[in-house]
Formats: sequence, C-alpha cells, structure tokens
Amino acid sequence: IWVGKVKRLELKDYTVQILPKLRFHKENEAKVFVLDAYYTKYITEMLKMEKESIWIGKVKRLKLKAYAVEILPKLKLHRENEMEELVLKTAWPGPVSWMLEMENKGIRIGKVRKINLEGCAEKIKDKLDFTLVGAKE
Repeated sequence: IWVGKVKRLELKDYTVQILPKLRFHKENEAKVFVLDAYYTKYITEMLKMEKESIWIGKVKRLKLKAYAVEILPKLKLHRENEMEELVLKTAWPGPVSWMLEMENKGIRIGKVRKINLEGCAEKIKDKLDFTLVGAKE
C-alpha cells in the first residue's frame, strides 16, 4: 500500500499488523512514528521477517510501546537519520527477551539526541547501536 511521505503515523494494537504492507517514499521524513501493540499476536508475522526489512525512512521521534518494542530490529531507518528521541517502553520482559540473545550493538539506530528506555526496555540498551548527538553517551 503506497503511502508516500507521512509526517505522523500512529498504529495501535491490531492496526500495527499493516505496517509491513505500507510503502513509504525513500525520502520519507516523519516527525512522529508510534507503534503500540498490547498483545504479541499483533506482531507475530513481523517477527518472522528479516532484520531491517521494514523501511520507515527518516524519523524525528520513534516510540515503540509494549510488544511493538519487539519489532525494532525489523525497522530500517534512513542512513542519514538523526532522531530527536527514541522511546522504548514495555512493562513486560517478553518483548525484549529474544533481543537479549543478540550481539551488543546489533540493532542499528544511528544518530539520536535522546533515548528513553522505560521498564524492561532498559535491558536492551547494550544491543542498540547509536550515537548520541548534542550529549555524551
């Protein structure tokens, strides 16, 4: 489904399942990109996908909540992306458990000004490959 360029995208629960079908412009620059999946059944098919197989382009603020945190490795950001804020929030260990098996810095994020890891998402900080800009890591 061609959506071209979007400034704001928020998908919650069952609507998260449509993400792999959406096609963004190669120069997409979203200001806000939010994925929130309260149940694992909403992201099951995406977990079978290859790493960095879902193109989202440039994103200023990326927020993944609950089980949507699990699809972070499947998202592909523009190489020149400089994110204002990355928010990962989950109260349950399930969404991050398999990522703990990944090598450190195995999930490419790129440049980011602020990272906010809440709840169990704090456990995967070492798995994120990012460069803090405007502050010391």
